Amino acid sequence: MIHEFEEIIFMQWWVKKNKDQILNKYPKLGKQVLGQFDVFSTEAFSLIVAEEFLIVSFIVVYSAFTNNYDLYIGLILAFSIHLLTHLFQSIILKSYTPAIITTLLTSIFCAYTFVKIVNSELLSFNRTLTFSVVLTVMVFLNLKIMHRLVKKIKILY
Repeated sequence: MIHEFEEIIFMQWWVKKNKDQILNKYPKLGKQVLGQFDVFSTEAFSLIVAEEFLIVSFIVVYSAFTNNYDLYIGLILAFSIHLLTHLFQSIILKSYTPAIITTLLTSIFCAYTFVKIVNSELLSFNRTLTFSVVLTVMVFLNLKIMHRLVKKIKILY
């Protein structure tokens, strides 16, 4: 959640500050990516984060109660892909992007957890790979659905 808080707090400010520069440098990609933040308020973005938090919390609790380490590592890997997108954004733009600070911090946690559980020999490669792919697809599809839903319920400026 600390990672998400950084996004919630800084996203609107950052987009307003950097929008023109990004659109000049990357017109097509910039319009596609930044366009959603012209529509979303901080409250709308927070609603999306809250919904994602509930899903992730359910998966973590379920994994803990059932000792399903494959599912948990699948979630960690899906989250790591999300973190990589933030890292690439900062590298491409050569500047701070919202959530890069906590991306670096949570990447350490993800790497440590991944290594610790893999070394425990509690995982099945096939199950972990399956959960990783399914959860990554689920996260991205859920984000698309939430973006559409937020637009429909008019949590706008």
